[in-house]
Amino acid sequence: MKKLLEKENVVGVAALGAIVQGGTKHDEVIGFTIGEKLSQLGLDFNKPVSLGVSGPGVTRAGAEQRAEKMANHAVEAIDKMVKALK
Repeated sequence: MKKLLEKENVVGVAALGAIVQGGTKHDEVIGFTIGEKLSQLGLDFNKPVSLGVSGPGVTRAGAEQRAEKMANHAVEAIDKMVKALK
């Protein structure tokens, strides 16, 4: 993601994925850490970074069901942020 944000022609980045619940609470730690790191990248590069990640606590089936909707929302968020920053 850093490589993308370093490029002048990239105006923002959407992170897409799923944090599937396992037998422990590690999915919650992962979710918190991803949000924190992505926020910091946005600040470091002064570009919008959005989070299109299902979870934590989602099943594989739930993640698959939400994938397209999450991706669309993440990209729409980048678009809105870029327009607002102009």
